[in-house]
Amino acid sequence: MRRVLAVHFVPCALFVGCLYGLVRAGSFSGRSDWSAVLPSSPAAAAGALLLVGACAAVLGMLLQPFQVRAVRVLEGYWDRWPVTAGFAGVLTEVQRRRGQALADRADIAADAGADARRVAADASRRLTTLPERALLPTALGNALRAGELSAGERYGLTTLSSWPRIFPQVSAPLARALSSARDMLDTAVNLCHAFLACTVLLLAALYDEPGRWWLVALALGSAAVAYKGAVIGA
Repeated sequence: MRRVLAVHFVPCALFVGCLYGLVRAGSFSGRSDWSAVLPSSPAAAAGALLLVGACAAVLGMLLQPFQVRAVRVLEGYWDRWPVTAGFAGVLTEVQRRRGQALADRADIAADAGADARRVAADASRRLTTLPERALLPTALGNALRAGELSAGERYGLTTLSSWPRIFPQVSAPLARALSSARDMLDTAVNLCHAFLACTVLLLAALYDEPGRWWLVALALGSAAVAYKGAVIGA
């Protein structure tokens, strides 16, 4: 139940609540009347909560089978579509240069000072989130791929195919820790998608209200924070 609420229901409720508020305010048809968003009575408030909750629950169930795809989109597996494939090449080069800069920062002289050694240690730690080969366009994709390569492929195992057979044999405490980490990753990914969807809605609804553009910036910033959380979870 906790996974369903955190991973699926809450992100969907954010999107549905954003859409409901914009529709109630009339933002898609003219100037927004935000006073119309607030329910006029307890019964209206209960009805609004019930409507948003029911729509979020249905949307969460519809999207649940696409959870792996949702993660892979943010990982940068964009080669199927010509437009995103070209964009992926540019971002992959950015990731390559980032890795080279970290490698240069991690390579210090033996007689370097304490500050330089601290910077080099941080660069070495961040290098572990980059795979040695087959870079992807995004930090999330590279963090997960680095884990796949270090977890099984260095022993001759294909991680994605061997892990489902290994997982049932791990201890209960380790299984709980792994499940918690996966829940954190999936929650952050879904929140990122939800905030990006809210950004699109807000752009479509408030493009003619410059005084409300801070809402667009807030949604986009929240998506960036959620994405950073996904990278940390990975």
